[in-house]
Amino acid sequence: MILPAALLLLGALTAVLAPRLLARADWPDREPVVALWVWQCVVAAVIVCCALSMTFSAAAAWHAVGGPVFSTAPGPVVEAYALGTSGLWADTTAVTLACGGLWSVAMLAREVVRARSRRQLRRAELRHRAPLLPGEEPGPDRLVVLEGERPDAWWLPGTPPQLVVTTAALRRLEGRQLDAVLAHEKGHARARHDWLLNCATAL
Repeated sequence: MILPAALLLLGALTAVLAPRLLARADWPDREPVVALWVWQCVVAAVIVCCALSMTFSAAAAWHAVGGPVFSTAPGPVVEAYALGTSGLWADTTAVTLACGGLWSVAMLAREVVRARSRRQLRRAELRHRAPLLPGEEPGPDRLVVLEGERPDAWWLPGTPPQLVVTTAALRRLEGRQLDAVLAHEKGHARARHDWLLNCATAL
């Protein structure tokens, strides 16, 4: 039963050390897209370590799990990893990790519901502050300009998605700068960063 413990230790070390190393490095400021991919790989590595540890622990604790999961593995491999015998902490580890996985799914569902509620409130506020003109159709290419003292621009996901910019941003930004900001916000929408944000918040 050394393998599940080693996987758990690897996942814990990755979860603790990787954010600190990324926070201390200066290259994420120069390469934010690469930093985002590295961060996603770190999260995926921790999840995979926990999932594999849970699988191996469950296989060791309950033959009903181990049989189907490792049915194609040669006997010496199963014996080498002690997957056929229940270790002292195998059942506790498997149940704990399964509960952690269910809790993460529940938190993700809660975050999606909360994000949808926040988005509906922002849409209602947007309709109140910038109603559609007679004959105007809502669409993904519609740019909403709001009166505001603070320069800001954002993409409001949903159906249809809305691109919003404040008058302070329009006053401050010149043509190419404004195009760059709007392209940046559209990039968030194309990459579905709202879903990444929901997952990160839930985790």
